[in-house]
Amino acid sequence: DTRSGSIKDPAVKSPRAGNYGNVESITVVDERTLQFKLKAPQADLLSIMADQYDFVLPKEISSRGLDAVKTAADVIGSGPYELASFEAGQKFSLKRRADGYWRPNTAWLDGYEYTHQTDPQQLTNALRAGQADAVGLSTVDHVKAFENDKGYTIVKAPTSTRECLLINHGKERYKDPRVRLALSRAINRKQVYDTVFGGAGIVGGPMTPAGPAWVLPDAELKKLPGYGDRATEIKEAKALLAAAGLGTGFEETVLTVTAFSTEQVHEVVLSNLADVGIKVKTENVGTDFAANFLPREVQRQYNLATTLFLSGAYPDAQLLLYHHSDTKTKGTRNYGDFASKELDVKLEKQSTMYDAKARQALVWEIQRDLINAPGPAWMGSRMVFGVYNSRVRNVAAFPFAAGYWGAENVWIKS
Repeated sequence: DTRSGSIKDPAVKSPRAGNYGNVESITVVDERTLQFKLKAPQADLLSIMADQYDFVLPKEISSRGLDAVKTAADVIGSGPYELASFEAGQKFSLKRRADGYWRPNTAWLDGYEYTHQTDPQQLTNALRAGQADAVGLSTVDHVKAFENDKGYTIVKAPTSTRECLLINHGKERYKDPRVRLALSRAINRKQVYDTVFGGAGIVGGPMTPAGPAWVLPDAELKKLPGYGDRATEIKEAKALLAAAGLGTGFEETVLTVTAFSTEQVHEVVLSNLADVGIKVKTENVGTDFAANFLPREVQRQYNLATTLFLSGAYPDAQLLLYHHSDTKTKGTRNYGDFASKELDVKLEKQSTMYDAKARQALVWEIQRDLINAPGPAWMGSRMVFGVYNSRVRNVAAFPFAAGYWGAENVWIKS
């Protein structure tokens, strides 16, 4: 089926429903053509449809409900390789697309076999022993073991994951923009990436450094509050708190989770807030991000939360989705209920712009606005590393699944 009902199921409360809030209707033109009618132009629509969290399924599969995908045959796609088999949480395999890939002179491998392993030492050992041709590593120390070794190729890239201090604007204290800005200025972003990720991260703002065409340049970022020298930031944060009547600081409970290194980021943030007189009590919900942590964010059951967010490295997914005040149809991941009508206008306008240079200028302006008057306090993005046996050629870093198209050019030297 080309089309089955609406692009969104109203019964499913997806955090990314805002990606399609601009779609008014979908019409089947013929068996290979769909016509999307939009409420306004949307430059990022194709990027959104290729997002790693947005799945296209046959009608007979999607009708099964939330647990629709049960076998490899249930999965469809248009990439160079297709799913051959999988065991949830264990392994999966890909094979060259049986009906041929649409781009010629690509897809050189017969297939891939992936094994799930989270222990970096086990990954390192497997690569050294020739049991794997490639591994993904997140720890700098293990990556360094392969430096200056001609038998291996190392690739790296910033992920589109953004570390964040989420602020609940529904709480009286955080309705004051001075308090929110003080929180942002108190965070030592460089310390976060030096301490937790061994320097493997890039300080950033509302747009991830994984989107180089859209992220604010470092020279611009350093002029903004929260990104200057530590002594100045502490001084200014304290002054903001004093102006808000909180000169002696305050006590706060901050939500966090033991997953994806978030609890380690939290410990750095906790010490940073203490530098400006904010005494933090930690509420850690455990290790299950999806079951225990995300619902607390969605239901606004927190005051502050040390968290992370992952979306594609393009403006609608990183700016509009997280900051628009219409949390029902546009800003569906705006879990802090940040609201600025002036910013809403800018967010909607940039979404319609197809002139990349003109759009970039507005996207930069939006980022400056958000840093000067924070919704969440964004910190930056961690790095991801891949280490390949040198016989694997044309390798690329895959910081987000939307970039996996690079796999079509990988080949192995015999």
